[in-house]
Amino acid sequence: MIFKYKRGVSPIIAAVLLVVITIAIGATTMAFIRSLSDQNLATAEEKSTRIRCGTDISLDVLAIGNAYKICKFDDPPNGGYIELTLQNIGSTTIKGFRLIVLGNGTDEFTTSENKTMNFQVNELKKINMSYTDPGGNLGDAQEYKLEPIIQGTPGQDVYCSDSALSYLSEALYDC
Repeated sequence: MIFKYKRGVSPIIAAVLLVVITIAIGATTMAFIRSLSDQNLATAEEKSTRIRCGTDISLDVLAIGNAYKICKFDDPPNGGYIELTLQNIGSTTIKGFRLIVLGNGTDEFTTSENKTMNFQVNELKKINMSYTDPGGNLGDAQEYKLEPIIQGTPGQDVYCSDSALSYLSEALYDC
């Protein structure tokens, strides 16, 4: 017998090895689960903000009869503005708006932002958003989109494009 005089691992060393192996497996499992939860947390925060845009943002445009009171002033190639009266009938404060103007020129769009409005719930406010055409290539404005901006996580603005008001140029009257 070859193994007759061989000694095995002492019980203390065996116990220490078992503890070390168990801790290593536990640490690996914990690191794996933590990485999954961090990814899920970021995804959940993003989806929560999108849901908030869809449920907490609601705007009503002042209308007389069936006609919305929205006017535009276009001054190609310099820019222009859009003016309308809105009421925030949603359940959250709107920090500001981003105006996107779509044109028929070589530059398809231009944007401008106003993040200092603090449009409170149930407040009625006249909004005047101007835009510029720095390259002079926007052409004639064809469509105006007004996107609400809300406060997301501290220091981060959220653009609620799903709640944007969109109007074709021919549907608006001249200021």
